Amino acid sequence: MFTRIFASVLLLLFFISSTQAHVVLETRLTGKSFKPEETIDIKWSILVEHDQIDWGLYFSKDGGDNWEPIEEGLPLYQVTYEWTAPHIESSKMLVRIVQNNDMTEDYFDISDTFSIHSDEVTPIYNWADVSIDINLSPNPVQDIAQLNIHSPLQDFTVRVLTTDGQIVEKLQEQQIEEDDHIFYWDTTNMSSGLYLVEIERQSKVLAVPIVVNH
Repeated sequence: MFTRIFASVLLLLFFISSTQAHVVLETRLTGKSFKPEETIDIKWSILVEHDQIDWGLYFSKDGGDNWEPIEEGLPLYQVTYEWTAPHIESSKMLVRIVQNNDMTEDYFDISDTFSIHSDEVTPIYNWADVSIDINLSPNPVQDIAQLNIHSPLQDFTVRVLTTDGQIVEKLQEQQIEEDDHIFYWDTTNMSSGLYLVEIERQSKVLAVPIVVNH
């Protein structure tokens, strides 16, 4: 009796898995990190053929809550795509391939999570007339980020902002060694995503992007 039930369960699981896995993303993106403009090679294959119309390729930057098209209406014979990574800062990237069918339901497969990050330091205003050297590391950060400002100038104001300008925290200078000004930011309780470390002195401002990746 038990043997028959066990065999029936296995047969049912096999049937479910075989009917769900109609298209498979072969590209393994698990834990990988790319920079904007870098080429991401995407490859997929058909396991079960249908009355298919075309392919749709999409990406999500928020772990699958929202999807944006990479390319729609791809021909049936195409099973690879070279995607240029967009200018996005995210550690929750996903790619989805959709098998668009005529009469039957559409099937899809979704990649594992990967990241797109830029390590560029972007000034908002030109400080070419001021002697200042800035280093923010690690970036991306998982716990404590350290900001080093090397300059003979004093009285820097440092704030952490969201990308829409909301102040998250004002950082206090921890120590001064000659021309070195050091600030620390504890990101332990922060949500993953892109932030800006804003450095201000006498109405001159620099903003350094930093990615929190928990």
